[in-house]
Amino acid sequence: MQIPTSTILCTLAGFLARTASAASIAQCDPIPNCPPHPTTIEQQRAVFTNFINMIYKGGNVTEAYLTYVSEDYIQHNPSVLSGRQNAIDAVQGFIDTGATFDVMHTAFDDGWGYVFSRVDFGGTAQPAAVVDVLRLNGSCIVEHWDVMQVKPANATNPLAMWS
Repeated sequence: MQIPTSTILCTLAGFLARTASAASIAQCDPIPNCPPHPTTIEQQRAVFTNFINMIYKGGNVTEAYLTYVSEDYIQHNPSVLSGRQNAIDAVQGFIDTGATFDVMHTAFDDGWGYVFSRVDFGGTAQPAAVVDVLRLNGSCIVEHWDVMQVKPANATNPLAMWS
């Protein structure tokens, strides 16, 4: 794997800033995540984790998508068209109508991540179990699938859906 020259220079500048006047070191703009560039699994995991935290814990939908998601994002949800802006509009729409997300489990490996969450949609009686699956290409989230199951009002199975 080849590390981009700008990454090396920014790292070096950060080191030098600790030993020299900060004013004498040029500021480094971070390398954008999209379009994708090569990364390690650890760097991909950080992209995935940061994206999930920004949306599910911080509610920063637009910033999360603009930072970590490809403009030509592939969407497999039958109710949402592909494209980054369509995803922003859909997720922000859920939040604007009072939806809340409680992340139960996450995992990431080899360019793929999933989030298992309880979603309470504003104005609905029953919550839903939702699994979001994300595929990364290098540093950029490029594809999404999701599966949703609304909790039945009179469930036969006594086991919790969110354990």
